[in-house]
Amino acid sequence: MTHYEERLGRDLQVLREKVAALGLLLDAALGSAVRAFLERDRNLASETILGDQPVNRATRELDRLCHAFVVRHLPSAGHLRTISAVLRLSVALERVGDYAVSISREAVQSTSPTPVTVARDIEMMAEQARSVLRQSLKAFHEQSPDLARGTMAMETQNDTVYRKVYRDLLAEAESRDIPVRDTFAFLVILGRLERIADQAKNICEETIFAVTGEVKRARAFRILFIDDRNAGASLLAEAVARKAFPQGASYASAGWDPAPGADPAVLAFMDARGLGSPA
Repeated sequence: MTHYEERLGRDLQVLREKVAALGLLLDAALGSAVRAFLERDRNLASETILGDQPVNRATRELDRLCHAFVVRHLPSAGHLRTISAVLRLSVALERVGDYAVSISREAVQSTSPTPVTVARDIEMMAEQARSVLRQSLKAFHEQSPDLARGTMAMETQNDTVYRKVYRDLLAEAESRDIPVRDTFAFLVILGRLERIADQAKNICEETIFAVTGEVKRARAFRILFIDDRNAGASLLAEAVARKAFPQGASYASAGWDPAPGADPAVLAFMDARGLGSPA
């Protein structure tokens, strides 16, 4: 191995270790944030909020190291993909830190004890989110696309859990006299925990890209505009969307009780503005 190859490998290892260290910071912050909320520990919540500064510094250091790597090595192929992945990955990790801060702020502002059922659900979701995040970072550190794909499969199960927890929360809110402010706090926390799992999935996708060059498939959207008769507003909305975002999705319109044809005034309006005719 040449001196250049040794230096390049060493610099890549430094990047992976920095990502791993940042992951440890975030895992600890998430644990503290959730504990602060469940235990109504405002001091711990405040410490977690202040602890976001080292996270921000670490993400900026990652960016600096990535740019320095590009200047020093002029990477191509796999090495360039790795740098690109780390730059996007650092954004995902910074957002995870922001989610921990959001949870901590809810802990500071909450006014009533968390119902036992809701507390149990929050603990379960938090542990799942942290587990998926740890696995995604392990996949990146080991440069293992197989582990990344397995972790993404774990993440998809979180959607089912989230829906169950959401139903539990609504049931608790209806059966107990929970302040509206605290109910919204529970929803915010559940949403942040779900987003942590989503960011873990993004990290897995970046790992797969860095190692294999495989990019995630573009999302295909199908948008349906509906009104009563499908003779005016829905047709107009479809035409405007198709003109404004022709490559963004496939568009259609429908009506609950569809009319035989479009309103002539609407057709004239669409024609005058270059929106075309209904499909």
